[in-house]
Amino acid sequence: MEQRIAQNMTAVYLPFSLADLSLKVNVKCDKGEFMTYQEIVDWACPATTLYDVRLLDYLDPWDFGEVTAFDPAFAEGVFRVAAVANNISVVDVLDYLLAERIPLDIQKTFHLPTVKIINYARDLRKHKSSTILLPVYYLDKRQSDEDRGVQVRLAVNGQTGKAAAVSLQIRTDSDSLLSDVAGGIVGRFDKETYCTVMPQTHQHMSAESTIRMKPLTIRKVKKPFLHEVLPFDKAVEKHGFAKLLFWK
Repeated sequence: MEQRIAQNMTAVYLPFSLADLSLKVNVKCDKGEFMTYQEIVDWACPATTLYDVRLLDYLDPWDFGEVTAFDPAFAEGVFRVAAVANNISVVDVLDYLLAERIPLDIQKTFHLPTVKIINYARDLRKHKSSTILLPVYYLDKRQSDEDRGVQVRLAVNGQTGKAAAVSLQIRTDSDSLLSDVAGGIVGRFDKETYCTVMPQTHQHMSAESTIRMKPLTIRKVKKPFLHEVLPFDKAVEKHGFAKLLFWK
């Protein structure tokens, strides 16, 4: 892996769309149903589909304290610049990423083994100057030339050093329709394993940086918009057999 990082990792400036996001989510777990509220400030949504957008979403937080016009003439070293993709809308990318991150945030916050998202409502507020280029180190390569079934992707936040990686196991049965394309493989991924690693030294972040608030359990007080924050045990609405198990 160290050899592949040294030889194949690419420095690239990727376009992101900046926005503030509010989320209200209806959730179901083994203890019952509940509602959560979450805010994400200065959230950077990947604006290109040339790279794994889910992997890039794990690289936050980003720091926007110092922003300047991008001028390649003054850049140093060898790097690439990716263009904004126009083959998919920001809303589609947003929903795709939320479907990945919302359950994980809720599971981690409330220590739940599994959760199911019933539905959610979101309020996306784009920044006035929303598109920005951010530095990322990216690697996308097969585990080895002999092992054509495993694809390894690695992305590193160029500001903080936070790393995110995914190991993709490509199906090798007859249903996967594998075929060689320009030296690579096209097929269906049967297993995806994600992991993130924070740098050992804490990176100082300015006031203009990504803030991902932990989900709060809430309950509707008065229609249509008034809510109150409650502890998890009081926010869960127990029903059916769950009432018998968790009623106190």
